[in-house]
Amino acid sequence: MCLRTDKGEEIQSKTVWQFGSPSVAEAKAFGVLEVLNWLRGWSTHNIILETDSKQIADAFRRFKQPSNEFGSIITSCKNHLSFFNNFGKKLY
Repeated sequence: MCLRTDKGEEIQSKTVWQFGSPSVAEAKAFGVLEVLNWLRGWSTHNIILETDSKQIADAFRRFKQPSNEFGSIITSCKNHLSFFNNFGKKLY
């Protein structure tokens, strides 16, 4: 995970280790959730979350999530977004 300024300059980076064998989609969704948890501890605003994962992007666009671990993680991510003002997403 990496926090950058609007000019692309790195502010801080973080690595998280998780045990288990999640699917690729679950691992990427968990990464997004970890970023959102991490950012809650900062006094930040005007946050833009970028992802290059089509599956994550599609899940954020969907109203209803699947009833599985991936859907549960995405739902948690969406719930975390309510803690931020001026939040934007770049979904590729």
